Amino acid sequence: MMLGLFDHYLAGGAIRLDDIERVGESSVNRHGAIVRMLHLREGAPIRLIGEVPDLFLRPVQIMPCESGLKTIVCYVEDHDGEPKAVPWRSIMTGWALCLDGQVRPLTAAGVNDGRAAGNDIFVEFPCGRIAGVGETDPVEFDDARAMIAHFQEDAVRRRALNEARNAAVKTPVPGEDAQDD
Repeated sequence: MMLGLFDHYLAGGAIRLDDIERVGESSVNRHGAIVRMLHLREGAPIRLIGEVPDLFLRPVQIMPCESGLKTIVCYVEDHDGEPKAVPWRSIMTGWALCLDGQVRPLTAAGVNDGRAAGNDIFVEFPCGRIAGVGETDPVEFDDARAMIAHFQEDAVRRRALNEARNAAVKTPVPGEDAQDD
């Protein structure tokens, strides 16, 4: 097992991953934040608030990957008032077996290309096929063009839904007089 660290201010600094006995079940505090107890082999448990995804991304083992693998994500940018899906690729350096048991892509920017847990991450294979990994829904695309088209269509659909919602909020109810401010 690799020596992994988790930095936590209540513990007075870094905690070695192998000192963690278990991570307790999640609960919600009175402020609506997700809370878990981190039980250590020695010492008092530590209360984690919203930091568990970061902890779960810690690699406990790193494995080599096939040459030519890349992570790929699509960001949606606004171009002249229209959403446009733009791909971003990073060369993979390996695979990381993380504390939560998930295997995630590793790049120079870190596990999941430095993205927070819960973000969609995809791997592009040398043949051009693209597959979602980790928490991502098991979605596959034949190539980058198909992936970009998927995210482009999704962005246009979400924008239309938002515009319809906004228009519905601004529509006056029949029979009510509009008042000037």
